[in-house]
Amino acid sequence: MKIDFTVVLVRPERLSQLTGEDSRLNVYVALVRGSDPFDAQRTARKELLKADKKAFREELKGEPALKSSEYTMVLTFEGHHSPKWFGWQTGVQTA
Repeated sequence: MKIDFTVVLVRPERLSQLTGEDSRLNVYVALVRGSDPFDAQRTARKELLKADKKAFREELKGEPALKSSEYTMVLTFEGHHSPKWFGWQTGVQTA
């Protein structure tokens, strides 16, 4: 039986290098269904990989192919939890 999970992933550092984005902001919150937390993580990684291949098509030309294993799982919650506030929205500067 599939149940709801929230999975937080971090994109590969090399995407930040290619796009010039701050790697601290390269998080992705996936609301997915899975049979267990591992299945949910696989589903979330595949979902993000597909989205990134499309979104960063130009930047990835000539680069090694992205793999779902490059996305770091930060945490997985059972149930769907929508983020309300991210750290960078606080206005507090970090070193």
